[in-house]
Amino acid sequence: MSTYLPGVEADLKPGTYASLIEAAKREGREYSKIWDLFAFQPETNEHLSRFSHGVLRQPATISHGSAKRVATPPSDEKPPELPKNRAAISGM
Repeated sequence: MSTYLPGVEADLKPGTYASLIEAAKREGREYSKIWDLFAFQPETNEHLSRFSHGVLRQPATISHGSAKRVATPPSDEKPPELPKNRAAISGM
């Protein structure tokens, strides 16, 4: 278990996200840590899920494949470094 919200990670409720987390851990795969929050209070996710699907399923100006390529950087590519202070951000 990571140090990311250990109380949340230790108290997952049965449901879709708890099952996904268990499968990922069993297979040694990484998973999005927001799944822990979804599994911690599954009854609160219905609204977020509907909102997300409503926004993400809107007609797009680019193809699904192109959008996926934009959203998924190559695995050998390092993510960009973020500025370490607010002054650097405000100068952008």
